[in-house]
Amino acid sequence: MHLNLPRLRLLDWNCLRFTLLWIYEGRPVLMGAPATPIPSGRSETVTVWLLERGRVRLRGEGFDDDIRAPEWMFLPFPGHDHVFSEDARILSVNFAACWPDGRQIFEERMPLRAAPAAHPRLEATARRLLRQVRRRFPGVSTALTIQPATLDDYLAIEADLAAWVAAYAEAMVALGCEPIRMEVTDQAMLDAARDLDRQASYTRPAKAELARRAGLSVSQFDRRFVRALGQTPRQYAERRRCEVARQLLTSTAQPVKQIAFSLGFLQPSHFAAWFRRLVGEYPARYRSRRTVEAPSEKNLWKTVAGAQVAGREPSGADVARRPSFPTAAAQCRRRR
Repeated sequence: MHLNLPRLRLLDWNCLRFTLLWIYEGRPVLMGAPATPIPSGRSETVTVWLLERGRVRLRGEGFDDDIRAPEWMFLPFPGHDHVFSEDARILSVNFAACWPDGRQIFEERMPLRAAPAAHPRLEATARRLLRQVRRRFPGVSTALTIQPATLDDYLAIEADLAAWVAAYAEAMVALGCEPIRMEVTDQAMLDAARDLDRQASYTRPAKAELARRAGLSVSQFDRRFVRALGQTPRQYAERRRCEVARQLLTSTAQPVKQIAFSLGFLQPSHFAAWFRRLVGEYPARYRSRRTVEAPSEKNLWKTVAGAQVAGREPSGADVARRPSFPTAAAQCRRRR
């Protein structure tokens, strides 16, 4: 299928960064609260589900949907609430396909849905990627970015991830979405952004060295970088560092103190203050609101909502008094 994407130089498309954060199939691992956007207001990743069995309640600003399997779901930016039925089973892919300025190639504010039969390539590439991950990283489904890997592992995952992103783009265009094109045209600043991407997340941006490579003074380099990417080199590096912090908090069990040290903070309190300034809440709170596993939340759909009693479907009154997922999860934990 020919995609109605903007025609750019191959050099420009090379700036599109692909990252796979997780892929798994089975009982949902729920992100139970709306994602808190970073100051740019953009989400750092894209989540796509294939609802294979059961149902899910998806709710956010301007939408409130009760979705039944089978269905592909493309989750919206920047956040939403969702509650799965007890019998739900999904194929979940969380990834980034973004430009150097942090924008994803597609950024839809409303959830999108599609029948699996209408997009066979989407499922085929997702399952191929899932098999590759399972073969290369047995027993690992989340926190993929921090797994030790060989060059062969990396290239194999990247090849299948690229095929998945192509299928995803095909589906999004078929659903009427307009891709976002890169507006950065200053090649020297794109090269500088790549250099910043390659720096370890615990180091400060070496602006003097980056300016020297670009043949500019530090002040000239700062101004050109801001013109090209809308942020200073330090802000760009901080955004990437924050992205790593969010990934570690939501997809690993590492203690917050360990995450702070791994990101170069000498004191966990400094990390907590920095994270709150960028994200709007402290790391522990951010983690607790986003990492709730479905198997530990029994009967969310039936017991908490007060619906489907004696086999009946939820009524309008049931829906009206259904709590948000964070409240529902808290209620379940209090009952245990």
